[in-house]
Amino acid sequence: MSKFFVLFKTMLKNTFNVVDTKDKKNLKRILFVLFIGIATLPSIASLGFLAREAVFLLLPIQQEGLIISLLLLALSSLIFFMAIFLVPAVYYFSKDSETLLALPLSPDTIVLSKFSISMVYEFLTIFVISTPIIVGYVSIMQPSILFYVMFVIVLITISILPLAFAGLIIMVIMAFVPFFKNRDFFNYASGFLALIFAIGLNYVMGGTATLDQNTLIQMLNNGNNSLLGIMRVAFPNVPFAINALVNLNMIDFVIYLVITAIILFLFVLVSKFIYFRGVIGVNETSASR
Repeated sequence: MSKFFVLFKTMLKNTFNVVDTKDKKNLKRILFVLFIGIATLPSIASLGFLAREAVFLLLPIQQEGLIISLLLLALSSLIFFMAIFLVPAVYYFSKDSETLLALPLSPDTIVLSKFSISMVYEFLTIFVISTPIIVGYVSIMQPSILFYVMFVIVLITISILPLAFAGLIIMVIMAFVPFFKNRDFFNYASGFLALIFAIGLNYVMGGTATLDQNTLIQMLNNGNNSLLGIMRVAFPNVPFAINALVNLNMIDFVIYLVITAIILFLFVLVSKFIYFRGVIGVNETSASR
């Protein structure tokens, strides 16, 4: 684990090396990011107001848990979609890949370090989307301290499964389909994978389509966040996270953490056997003559 922490620290330092304001190019990048951040503030604030109004509408029929459900579903789906493009860039086509292969590092150490860096990249997306929505939610619900503790832990760990699933898909493709090692070809293929994901997500999430009008009305009348039961989820730990946050259920919270840990362990275990097979020679080119 000591090698992992050293490698992760080095990668993290290189990732945020652009903070050096002495370089004019870096200063322009920082100013551009600040400009984009300021320009998107109205949109971010509108998410909070929208969530607040949604809680007002759902609270009388006791379905306010849909806000938490939709937030976690949206985060998981968005992270997986982004990971389809992020994983190849970080794991295979980054400039440090060849350097790391020459060092006395095991594949699981390299993959776990790159996985942690990918999580850092996703934190900004998670923070920007979740902050205004949860502020609008808690301003009405005023939950207990336990909710805040569990919610922070869920936000920190929610990206693990989408990144692990995307990482497994990409590693299997890179290891057993040689022509995917061509970066230009893979960029086109990533778009196709993203399209398949969007179609599959539309099918998986279509849980309400099978309900007739009377059943839906009955569930609304039952209250007690009964609509959470019809939400189909592609990630097995998300339903437990939703129930833990909505009902402050510690058992579901522990199950969520256990499932997350198991998937992460399996991801690292598989990467130990197939990562080197896919990354070796990824930046090489060949010609017919």
